[in-house]
Amino acid sequence: MDYSLTYFLDLVFAFLIGAWIMDKVIFYQIRKTLEEAGVDFDDEEDKVEVIKVKKCFVENINGSLYLYEHTTNNFIGQAKSLDELAILAKNQARVVGVSYNEEVLWFVDGKVRTTI
Repeated sequence: MDYSLTYFLDLVFAFLIGAWIMDKVIFYQIRKTLEEAGVDFDDEEDKVEVIKVKKCFVENINGSLYLYEHTTNNFIGQAKSLDELAILAKNQARVVGVSYNEEVLWFVDGKVRTTI
């Protein structure tokens, strides 16, 4: 028998097409079985926005407030009031959780808040 390269490529192509079709069939069967079991695959649900919060702490030394990153103790800025620190923290992150005088404050978009 004389086997040519095109015959071999036809066999490989047919095998790949068959494997792709079987993959789609098996995926459909698994999805159908899971939907019958009550799993919801609705992709149109409202997506929850994940907001990254930077953690910081404030030191008060002689009336000056110093803002530091919590995990690395990196100095972020110095100011006379919390409002000024909130503006400085806006450059670091949109939402910053701040520990100050044993309470938690939030700097959100450059403004001081007690809750988010």
